[in-house]
Amino acid sequence: KVLKDLATVFRGIMYWINGQVVAVQDSPKESVFTFTQGNVVDGLFNYEGQSDRVSLNRVNVSYSEPDKSYSKEVVTVDNLDNIVEKNRVLTQDIVAFGCTSRGQAIRAGKWYLETNARENEIIKFETGSNGSFIVPGDIISVQDQEKDLVQFSGRVSNTGTRDTDTIPLDRDITLQTGSSYVLHVYFAGGAAYLNQ
Repeated sequence: KVLKDLATVFRGIMYWINGQVVAVQDSPKESVFTFTQGNVVDGLFNYEGQSDRVSLNRVNVSYSEPDKSYSKEVVTVDNLDNIVEKNRVLTQDIVAFGCTSRGQAIRAGKWYLETNARENEIIKFETGSNGSFIVPGDIISVQDQEKDLVQFSGRVSNTGTRDTDTIPLDRDITLQTGSSYVLHVYFAGGAAYLNQ
């Protein structure tokens, strides 16, 4: 519990993997893998979201005030535009663990409101061994052709021609004239190829 609370100081999480506790910070990172219809079970992505009507617009942040012998103080952070739009207040109480600054408590409240407003959709899918290296805190990309109407994914087929100039795909692809393309192929095991 103490370690989990401590992780909130740097907007992180703690989890247990390979016999050790690992800390991960919520910070900008590069995506480690892209999931598409070609590498998820049955090509299905399921989406769940929360209604904007239930997203928070007020946070009461508890912190330790040094000028008052580190007693607990509460600062309220509001999203005034959202309160006016909804014509009601939806409040959450949070604790800024280890915080001894009113300004830092306000920043924590703003971050909490912003996160609550933006992270309102969950995507669920099943995949094979290609997702086994992903750990909590990793950023992934999802290219869902059913939602985005963009189709840049697929699988190399085990049927069709096997000559040196052709890579058989799982479906027909139309390439735009004058555009250049890069083909990325993921192998289950080791592989070698000629870059020609």
